[in-house]
Amino acid sequence: MALADAIYPTPQEVLDQILADIRFSFEQDGITVNLLPGSDHYKRSETVANRVAIAIYNNKISTAGLSPRTATGDDLINWCDVFGVAIRPAVAATGYLKCYGVPATAVSIPGEFQATAPSGVKLQVVDTTLLTLVGMVDVDGQDTPLVQVTASTAGTAGNIDAGTVVQWDSAAIGALRATAVVDTGGIVDGAEADDEETLRARLLRKLRSPGVGGNWSQVAEWAEEASSAVE
Repeated sequence: MALADAIYPTPQEVLDQILADIRFSFEQDGITVNLLPGSDHYKRSETVANRVAIAIYNNKISTAGLSPRTATGDDLINWCDVFGVAIRPAVAATGYLKCYGVPATAVSIPGEFQATAPSGVKLQVVDTTLLTLVGMVDVDGQDTPLVQVTASTAGTAGNIDAGTVVQWDSAAIGALRATAVVDTGGIVDGAEADDEETLRARLLRKLRSPGVGGNWSQVAEWAEEASSAVE
């Protein structure tokens, strides 16, 4: 088809299509949604329609970009911008290491002191920590000193199972044993940045049920905005 023969929908036609998509999304869940003029969905969709219509006239987006179900790349990000859905960055895993060494010896482990896991992941001490060392074997009733660490690289690769033995990168603290052990609970909550499908799912959920007045949807938004580890 020649460019001159291309059909460009009007803002109203774009709006009708968006509203139809939203209605269909709700009907899949057995829910009736208010799409009348003046409703929250209508106002937001009208804003999107006006922007999309201009982009279509400028020949900058494809038909796929008209729907949040099929939009990709910048089209999907533009949809998300309109409805306040931000891409969440990758999150570094965090947890605690059990520290051992010369018993009853007080040591200070500086912030940014590093250990390396068998996987090659670097674990970095969060804050300078003063603790009293114990022997290598855990004893009932004995508090094994812990130091908080975070993976130096964000993402799921930083998640490490409890009980994993890691190696301190420096021997500068003479009384500190060369190895430490990942504490109960592991090094956890490392998460990748939102991919397109995760972003789309968050957008569609917001379209289906806008977060207002502290409802369940808004509580979910607050939780998800806190970390990409929350789903």
